[in-house]
Amino acid sequence: MRVSIVGVMSVSDTPVVDPVGSVLAAARDGLASLVDTPLWSIGDEALPQLLTEANRIVAAAQELTLRLVAEADRRGIPDTAGATCTAGWLDHSTVCGRREAGVLTRTAKALTGRYDLVRIALAGQVIDPASADAHEAPWIHPRQKPIRNTYHKPKPQP
Repeated sequence: MRVSIVGVMSVSDTPVVDPVGSVLAAARDGLASLVDTPLWSIGDEALPQLLTEANRIVAAAQELTLRLVAEADRRGIPDTAGATCTAGWLDHSTVCGRREAGVLTRTAKALTGRYDLVRIALAGQVIDPASADAHEAPWIHPRQKPIRNTYHKPKPQP
């Protein structure tokens, strides 16, 4: 397992370990070790479970990505890098595409500090990032459809 070290030293000159970087490096290394692993030997009963687990990992990574985008935006990192907007900076930094960068940025900003249950539901793969749009939040229960305003203005009388 690789450990990421932040370049700042504490009072005792002990390197500060970055837990997020360490976990991401371990996940990346672990998944990289599976690139050439043949899947034909996986049993029929185990394959659906592995697929579900892989999707849970993706969901947790998406939730972390949203928090990292929000934190970068909060700190003004895109501005410091000379970007005109956070979505443009994200697209340039990750090559995820302008549209996806816009969705990620909008969702990250909307969820920051306001919708922890939605964020937790994202991490647990209860909802997907496309459903986490701030216009649909908040949810009473993650699997319940969002409550929409059903009030209709009365039609004007002739």
